[in-house]
Amino acid sequence: MDYIIDVPIEVLEVMQESKRKEATYQRKRYRYKAHYSLDRGDGIENDTLFSALIPQDIFEQQEQQALLHWAIDELPETQARRIRAHYLLGIGILDIAKMEGVTRSVVDESIRRGLHNLFIFLEKME
Repeated sequence: MDYIIDVPIEVLEVMQESKRKEATYQRKRYRYKAHYSLDRGDGIENDTLFSALIPQDIFEQQEQQALLHWAIDELPETQARRIRAHYLLGIGILDIAKMEGVTRSVVDESIRRGLHNLFIFLEKME
């Protein structure tokens, strides 16, 4: 059942303008095939938040990674191996301990000291 309600002209104009804007939006969305929703959960919202890196940023990241790998190479072998396994390969501390036949606390302490040594080493580089 429909109702007829008298509204002021200003309200009618606002409602008509809103309808026109919605129709324009729908036409543009269809024309440019922009059928995306940020609620979809496929990560598109992250893609829109992070813009593409410029070549200078890419170069700086590569330079920082090279410096980090070089600094890790300067650590004692055991610390370097454990830091690479945990942070670069994503292996858990308990798994590293099992592979090396030592306790979890030994690996944890070794990584902690290695990170401390890395911090000191990189501070000297600056």
